[in-house]
Amino acid sequence: MIKRILSIALFIAATLSVSAAETASSVLKHVVDRMSSQPVEARFGIAASGVTQDGSIMLSGNRFVVTTNDLSTWYDGKTQWTLAPAVNEVNVSEPTREELAEINPLLILSSLSSKFNAEMAGATTGNYEILLVARDKDTGIASARVKVNASTWFPSEITLHTTTGEQFTITIKSIKNLKTVGDSTFRFNPSQHPGVEVIDLR
Repeated sequence: MIKRILSIALFIAATLSVSAAETASSVLKHVVDRMSSQPVEARFGIAASGVTQDGSIMLSGNRFVVTTNDLSTWYDGKTQWTLAPAVNEVNVSEPTREELAEINPLLILSSLSSKFNAEMAGATTGNYEILLVARDKDTGIASARVKVNASTWFPSEITLHTTTGEQFTITIKSIKNLKTVGDSTFRFNPSQHPGVEVIDLR
């Protein structure tokens, strides 16, 4: 019995020491490393202004494709295509980094060192919570709270507060790494959307 209690005590002490060793910067580095090592696919829900919407996102480096009920967006690292099926139009643009962050909230995780100050905001069993505060208002995002799964190093929830006072909460419902994703995945394919009007805003 004493040995068992001692082993449990040592396990708890070891767990606490590991948790204490993690800082906001180290947790976020784990997240960025995990999400940049291989392509990532996630399903999410977004809640904003009392409205909830589901969607999916596929990421590979700085490229992504996001699909929701209302819009589909492709970005190949330079050019962005945004398809609105309701009006049968696709807008073509070259977005700024700030615009990309609003479309792809996970992009905020790769901008931390230069754009945000990070601090630990809490930790529960199996999770870390990080508070990010923008160093200037040019990011379009004033602050963010990121919940991280400590066993997978994937984000589980991201709450964004914009500089205009809006709040968006993104809940990650499922997320996984993919082996490979073809370049064409991140470009709009006109042959798959016949009759869609292309509006070039570049």
